[in-house]
Amino acid sequence: MDQRRVRIRGDPDEFSTGSSMMPQKKNPDLLELIRGKTGRLVGDLVAMLTILKGLPLAYNSDLQEDKERVFDALDALKPALDLLAKFWPMLRFDTKRMARGGGRICARDRPRGIPGRARSSVSRAHEIVGAIVRETAEAAKR
Repeated sequence: MDQRRVRIRGDPDEFSTGSSMMPQKKNPDLLELIRGKTGRLVGDLVAMLTILKGLPLAYNSDLQEDKERVFDALDALKPALDLLAKFWPMLRFDTKRMARGGGRICARDRPRGIPGRARSSVSRAHEIVGAIVRETAEAAKR
C-alpha cells in the first residue's frame, strides 16, 4: 500500500485493526472486505446478463433463475452500504499534508532499525514504535 495514502487518510478506529508487523499502521478492514464483495457482485451481474440475453428466443421460463442472482447481490450489497454510511462521515483526510505532497516512509523500516541500535527485541521495537505513533497522534489532536 502506498504509505502516503496511509498518512493522509485517518480511518476511524471502529472500522480498522492494527497490524502485527507495523504498530503504526491501521488496516482498513471494512474497505478491504467490501472490495472483496465486488467479485461476487460482478459474478451475479454476469449471470443475470446471460439469463436476460436469451429472452427474445424463448418463453421466458429462464427468468426463474433471476431472483437468486438479485437477492444474492442485495444480500451482499445492503450490509456493505449500511457500514459505508457509518464509515464515511467519520473518515478524515489531512488536506494540508495532501497539498504538500507529504513524505514517504516505509512503516516497516522503523521497527527494523531499532533492535540493532538499541539492543532490544523485535517485539520491544514494535512496542516503541506503537508508543511513538500514539504520542504523535495525540499531539496532532491538540
